[in-house]
Amino acid sequence: MVVACIALFASFAGGATAAKVINGKSIAKKSITGKHVKKNSLTSKHVKNLLLKDFRKGELALLGGLGRDGADGSVGPQGPVGPAGEKGSQGPQGPQGEQGPQGEPGAPGEAATKLFAKVNNVGVLQYGQGATSVDHPGTGSYVVRFSGRDLTGCVAMLTPGWGHPTGSDGINFWNSYWVDVNADSVSVNLYKFNPSSNPSATASSFISANMGFHLAVFC
Repeated sequence: MVVACIALFASFAGGATAAKVINGKSIAKKSITGKHVKKNSLTSKHVKNLLLKDFRKGELALLGGLGRDGADGSVGPQGPVGPAGEKGSQGPQGPQGEQGPQGEPGAPGEAATKLFAKVNNVGVLQYGQGATSVDHPGTGSYVVRFSGRDLTGCVAMLTPGWGHPTGSDGINFWNSYWVDVNADSVSVNLYKFNPSSNPSATASSFISANMGFHLAVFC
């Protein structure tokens, strides 16, 4: 009769009242076993703080406990090369490097000209390079020959004076001349100022004159 009254009271009071009346202390130890629990009615959220001592010998083996770490597998084949990434932005300019050692001297360059001649007032080739002979067809007229040389496209530079054998030729700033470069020779015509012929110093004041000269040809 007492049990019936308690059951009736629990049914009217609801689950909350029953939870306050029935707890772990109200249940005798080992009075509820696995056969009293419906299958799959208890899940992990109903169980907490399980320790190793809470399991019987052999029960963990049924759960398939963790085994030992297996050996490392062989290295797999290399994967394909990925696509090229986008070009990065240009970095800042680095500091200036130290000055390098001085290089070795280069080979001597060629002479500015290999064709030149020094001719005296009587048309004698005193020395030079490339010049082979000198003709003296008339007063103030000379032809310096460079046989075997092609002077096409070359230019000549002449300085009159200091060509007399006795050294009597001087540099006269009133001298005049013209040169003409031919195929293998250079024609030279020299003039000097003659104030006695025309004191007004016009073109007719210059007359042909023999004098020494220096000639250089550039190609």
